[in-house]
Amino acid sequence: MRKTLLVLASAAMLMGSSLAYAAGEDVGDAMDTIASNYKTALKTDNPQEFKKALEGMKAGAQEAQKGTPPKLEKEPADGAKMTDFRHGLDILIGQINDAEKLADAGQFEQAKAAAEKFKDTRNAYHKKYK
Repeated sequence: MRKTLLVLASAAMLMGSSLAYAAGEDVGDAMDTIASNYKTALKTDNPQEFKKALEGMKAGAQEAQKGTPPKLEKEPADGAKMTDFRHGLDILIGQINDAEKLADAGQFEQAKAAAEKFKDTRNAYHKKYK
């Protein structure tokens, strides 16, 4: 009976650490989605491709908000650092929305200029949480 309990406890601990690792990987995957779409948005001269890249960035940011970056795994889900992490993604989503509005209004050059400013948000939050 004691061995069975030890095996079950060990299995539970392994599953817990695997889930924590998987959550970090999900955030990593979402960040990769943001980065690859951002690269496309900055390079393209096609307004439709630009808007599609922004949509991909927004989807990645929304997905990242659901997870926990590896650096914050030991932080409480409702703690100040996690709240700030999600706030950074909210800022990015707002910036993406602003660039989308400019692109929709036919102001492609202004939209691309707005997208260039996403780097500031990325740099500020990567310093804290990457």
